[in-house]
Amino acid sequence: AEWAVRIGALLVLAAAGVVFWMRSKGSDWNDFLKPKVTVENAPTATMVAPIETSKPAATGSEAASAATAVPSPKAAEQDGAALRAQARAAAEKKQWDEGAKALVDLAKADPDAFKDKDVMAAAAQIAGGLAPDASVKAMEALAAGEQGPELLYDIAVANNSPPVVERALEILASKEVFDRASPALKITVELRRTPCMKKALIFKKVKKEGDQRTLDYLQVMYSSACNRKKGECCFPGNNLVEDTIRTIQARLWKK
Repeated sequence: AEWAVRIGALLVLAAAGVVFWMRSKGSDWNDFLKPKVTVENAPTATMVAPIETSKPAATGSEAASAATAVPSPKAAEQDGAALRAQARAAAEKKQWDEGAKALVDLAKADPDAFKDKDVMAAAAQIAGGLAPDASVKAMEALAAGEQGPELLYDIAVANNSPPVVERALEILASKEVFDRASPALKITVELRRTPCMKKALIFKKVKKEGDQRTLDYLQVMYSSACNRKKGECCFPGNNLVEDTIRTIQARLWKK
């Protein structure tokens, strides 16, 4: 019985010690019984997607600005007509700087305007009237347009000023410009550049790709008025030249 009393006393002392230790840590039995949270059993945070907010609708003024950002075809046509008139008037009045600006703007607004003989005549006259540096800048600006290579060739052919012709052909010959030329223009330029006695070697290609500009050059070669003394390549009445001319004409007439 004595040993039982001793064991009971020891148990009481142990329990009292546990209670004292827990109170010193600021805990109670409820805390002691709570499950310990570890990395493995920690709750996972739920990712909440941000709420997208719709963009505010464009105001009336903004919509109107967007609608008017691109000019209408009618407005572009009116601008082209005005610029044509400005270029022709500048050429007549010999206002070369104003004319050059009108030509550059016209090339952007209405490239097809240069198919008009009056416009091309004005362009050639303006290019010839400008100072050399200004002339080069104007032709470089024209060359950058969609019809740039064609314009440079037409200016060179229509101009009576050797320096202008030389500058136009130099710009046209640059790789950046010439690569954008049409096949017809490329073969026309190639025909002009080819030495006189070797031109017949490319007549087959000329027949296939040449256009009216090619014909114009061939007809000069074929004409009895061709002047070798001026350095022109002449084949008056030549059968090969005549056949090439007729072949191109027949192809163009079918279009």
